[in-house]
Amino acid sequence: MVRLNRLAFLGLIGLGLTTASSYGNTYDFSYNFVGNYGYGGAGMTVTGELDGTPVGSVVDVTGVLRISVDGVPLSGPFSLWSYSGDTLLAGGAVVATEVDKNNFGFSNTASTPYGDELFQNVPYQGQQDIGLQNAQNWIAIDYPGVQANWSLTPVATAPDGGFTIAMLGTAISGLAFIRRKL
Repeated sequence: MVRLNRLAFLGLIGLGLTTASSYGNTYDFSYNFVGNYGYGGAGMTVTGELDGTPVGSVVDVTGVLRISVDGVPLSGPFSLWSYSGDTLLAGGAVVATEVDKNNFGFSNTASTPYGDELFQNVPYQGQQDIGLQNAQNWIAIDYPGVQANWSLTPVATAPDGGFTIAMLGTAISGLAFIRRKL
């Protein structure tokens, strides 16, 4: 019976640790346009929050939680796009702390990247093209993108529910073992 209790205890710990490690990471991003490509937009700031999984020096984006332009939220939900050749393709969006490793488009239209609102940071003809579009009109483009104006930082979070569940399971199991010995 003692062996069965220990096996159950180890099983609870394993389940809790699996739950704790099954969540992605959240990141804040921002870009401040300098308007160096003739579309204006100098001083406009795009900020947002996304979920993703780190893979080497980049983050595979799994979802965009919010995007704002100068503090005004854009309507979502947002679809993810990546650039290949001369086309934005559905999926495959990646972000990085280095502006020239980014390859993403975040659009509020699922069927086309060029919806009502699009924020993109893609490789184009050997440089980074960073653009903001509203109602299919470009309102800000930086070509090339400016590294000093791009920011990607992980969001510090409290321990997630999986960690709490693991600790609760461990505490309950410990109490059961103590009670059994009394």
